[in-house]
Amino acid sequence: MADILPSSALVFAAALWYSPVGQAGASACLTVMALYGTAPEAMKPAALALNVPGASIGTVRFYRAGYLRREVFLPAADTPGRIPRGPEPGQLG
Repeated sequence: MADILPSSALVFAAALWYSPVGQAGASACLTVMALYGTAPEAMKPAALALNVPGASIGTVRFYRAGYLRREVFLPAADTPGRIPRGPEPGQLG
């Protein structure tokens, strides 16, 4: 219980650091959890639970500021996994 305040302060500082550029900071949250000895099975859902609201807030703020165009964002957000990317490993050869 004594580790909760320092780790919470570090996660909050990471959120402040990442937020101006529109990122949610999951990598920093995972780093803090790893430094404090959190089990890997608990880190994944905790990072996701912290990352989704942070990314959502960043997306809304960028949209309201006019940096995010709906016609570009919505097709990409609506089709996860179907965005074109490079060949899978082993396909070239």
